[in-house]
Amino acid sequence: MKSVSKALLALAAAVLGMLLLAGCSGAQGWPGPVPSLAQEGDSAQFVAEHISPEPQPGGVPKQSSPPAEPYPEGDSATPSPAGRYQQHDPTLEEVLEFLKDDQTDAQRYEGDYACAHFARDVNNAAESQGLRCAVVLVRFPNRYHAIVGFATVDAGMVYFEPQTDERVYPVIGKEFWRCVAPEAGFYYQKPPYDDTIVELLTIW
Repeated sequence: MKSVSKALLALAAAVLGMLLLAGCSGAQGWPGPVPSLAQEGDSAQFVAEHISPEPQPGGVPKQSSPPAEPYPEGDSATPSPAGRYQQHDPTLEEVLEFLKDDQTDAQRYEGDYACAHFARDVNNAAESQGLRCAVVLVRFPNRYHAIVGFATVDAGMVYFEPQTDERVYPVIGKEFWRCVAPEAGFYYQKPPYDDTIVELLTIW
């Protein structure tokens, strides 16, 4: 069992390391029960009702993410007296309060600080406060993106864009830009690449 756990941790570390070296897409600088993926239903209904590809009256277009990177070739929480880390699945309100105070979104998206770095830093900050947080890899046909997720006890699995703190409602088969709920007065535009979601890989 220990060898299996070590193998899984090594695999997760390798995937994140690959992303950190290669970079990925970003949103501002472009983005139920665990670990199930968001499917058609409430998420799709929210996207249909609230996310519009057309400019809204008085709205300001958000920069449609810089090109996502193609696939590359080829933490702490409060320790218990016993040295173990104590984390818990938060409420949605706890997540929103954490994101409100967290300053990761104030960082600039640059070549050496991309989406995986944002997701890593939000993940580390959340877990340092005892909130169980996942890095979620969003796979597109030829590119990928990194966001974060929380298995809340009152609203199920919720996702956020770590670059902007905006709520994300990912649905397999939908374009990612349509799944991000932009802040008031803004809207997203279609990026110059196919950002159809083909898989969500949740790494705890």
